[in-house]
Amino acid sequence: MVEFKTNKIVVLNRAFIKKTRKTPKRDIETIEQRKREYMRRKYHE
Repeated sequence: MVEFKTNKIVVLNRAFIKKTRKTPKRDIETIEQRKREYMRRKYHE
């Protein structure tokens, strides 16, 4: 499970099963993009 926090809100982004020690770059990029989209919608609408 990956999450990011804004003040006291926890947003659960997605869950995945890690098969290696390192999180794949594509998963990190996807999560970061979703966070940016969430923050944009939250503060600009």
